[in-house]
Amino acid sequence: DDAAIALCGPLVNALIAATLWTVPGVGHWLAIYNLVLVASNLAPLPGSDGRRAFTAWNQNPADTRAPVVIAGDK
Repeated sequence: DDAAIALCGPLVNALIAATLWTVPGVGHWLAIYNLVLVASNLAPLPGSDGRRAFTAWNQNPADTRAPVVIAGDK
């Protein structure tokens, strides 16, 4: 759920870039700007959407495996 929310921003930037790419003239520059925003938002830097998505994927609350007990451990 958190990963999907974090990836919405970069997805919207990618859709805007695809739409602007069809606009002649300044549209190409705006599309490139939006693609740069996609890349920077997906970088796993503190406070970015990429970090939030990475953290959400690494936290697996559905992990119900039993802990491994080694014989002889106290």
